[in-house]
Formats: sequence, C-alpha cells, structure tokens
Amino acid sequence: MKPFVGLLKRELREHPALYVGPLGVNLLIAVSALMLVARAIGSVENLRNIVGVIDLADPAALEVGRNALIASPIAFVIGVTIVVGYFYFIDCLYAERKERTILFFKSFPVTDTATVLSKLVCGVVILPALSLVAFALTQIFVLIIVSVAMFFAGGSPGALWSLGGIVSNWLFIFYVLLSCALWYAPFIGFLLLVSAWAKRAVFLWSIMPFIAMHAEWLIPGPNVLTPLVVNHFIGYPVAAFAVSEILGTNDESAFMTWLQDRPLNALMFADPGGFVREPALWVGLMIAALFVIGAIFLRRYRDDS
Repeated sequence: MKPFVGLLKRELREHPALYVGPLGVNLLIAVSALMLVARAIGSVENLRNIVGVIDLADPAALEVGRNALIASPIAFVIGVTIVVGYFYFIDCLYAERKERTILFFKSFPVTDTATVLSKLVCGVVILPALSLVAFALTQIFVLIIVSVAMFFAGGSPGALWSLGGIVSNWLFIFYVLLSCALWYAPFIGFLLLVSAWAKRAVFLWSIMPFIAMHAEWLIPGPNVLTPLVVNHFIGYPVAAFAVSEILGTNDESAFMTWLQDRPLNALMFADPGGFVREPALWVGLMIAALFVIGAIFLRRYRDDS
C-alpha cells in the first residue's frame, strides 16, 4: 500500500494541473462572487437580484435562491475537471517516455500494473475529490459573504445555512463526478492506451476515433462504429438522471407536477438506482478494463531504450 501511495504523490508532483485546475477555477468563482456581492452591499435591490428572491425575509424563498446561487457554478467546475482529466490521461504515460524517465522509474521495485493503476486512480478519484473539496469550500465562502451582505441589508441570512440543502448540493456534484467517471470509463481507458502507445502527436491519436467516425459517416453503407460511440457518449444524462422519461414526453405539466412533489434541491435529479441497472454502463466498464490491460501490457513489454 505504501508504494502505491508513493506513486500517487509522484503523479501529483509531476502533474500539478491535477490540483491547480480545481483550485484555480474555484478561486475564480470565489473572487467573482466577492466582487459581485461587494457591489450589492448597501443596495437591497442588487442583493435581491444576486440571491434571486423578492423578499429577503422569506426563508422558503431564500432556500430556493440559495440552492440556485451555490449550484450555478457546478457545470463550470465539472467542465474544468473533465478538461484537466482529459489532458492528464493523454499525457501521463506518454510524458515519461518522451522525457526518457520511464527507464529510471522502471528501476524501482514497483510493477507496471501498480504504476498504470496509480495514474488511473489520480484521474478518476483524486482529481474529482480535489474538485469536490475545493467546490465545497468555495460554496461556504460564497454563503458567508452573501450572509454578511444580507445582514447589512436587513435580511435573514440564517435561512441560507440549511445543512440539508448545502449537503445535497455536495452529494449531487459527487454523484455527477462519480457517475461521469464510470460512464465514460471506456474513453478514459482508451486515452490511457493511447498515452502508452503513441510515439508522438498523442493529442491527434486521442481524437482519432472521432476522425474515424466522420470517415465512416462519409462512406456509403451501414455505420457500425459511429452509432455505438455516439449513443454511449450522449446517453449519460438519460442513464444517470431521473427526469429523462418526463422530459422525453415533452409534457410540461407532468414535469411541473413531478417537480412540485419533491423538495427543491439538485440531488432530486439523480437516479443512482437506474444508473447501476443500465447494461451499457457494465459493458463500458468491461471495455475500459481491456483498454487498461492493454496500457499495462504496452508499458511492461515495450522497448523504450
């Protein structure tokens, strides 16, 4: 266990983007929120616009506004996490061959399996965990400065600090990050395989499936690769979230009825039960395992001398 922890620490040292990315984007959110709230101090109207409520003394309205306020940057944080993870996966095995450090690391009493799995854990577990922690701290900071502004505006900031609503947002982003990692595991495994195989132009090789799909679409005849990849790529929202069937009916009244029957928080959209019952999830995980095994095989038997 200790050597594996050492491998994880090495990855963090060699790839600072794993923690700089999440910290940077959340710092940007915190600074933006601070500047926005600073302009609203002393102006009740501006503060109402920030929180999204008419009556700053209405606890129910403040809870809804609070959820919208602290959940609004979620997509931005998740997007940055995905971008950082993408470039990490295509570089993690390629860089050590490009910089000729692989011969040095292979002299250590650590298996190739442990090395590849440490890189997988860094991208799938540690990076999302750092994003989640940084986002939680940012949310608390935003709530503090909004509470201070509300206090000076004569509002009731206590309603902003409902523990259930805050934790539900944290659980929701944890669910999104975890389910994304599991659903897109075949793409992650493919990026690891490319990183272990490509001698140069690793970015170009990483997007080669999309080039192949475009070529297949241009060639007359039945498409095989494109429907499989595209359907899995865009199938995540339907598999992971509970409102897909209602939204698919285009019945707005049914959706509003469904919405009103539940407490308003981001977690109500999650559908972990339906997600784990999705056959495409398990097929994708098996494909991802084959890609990871391929990356381990290449690192073990490839001659990089």
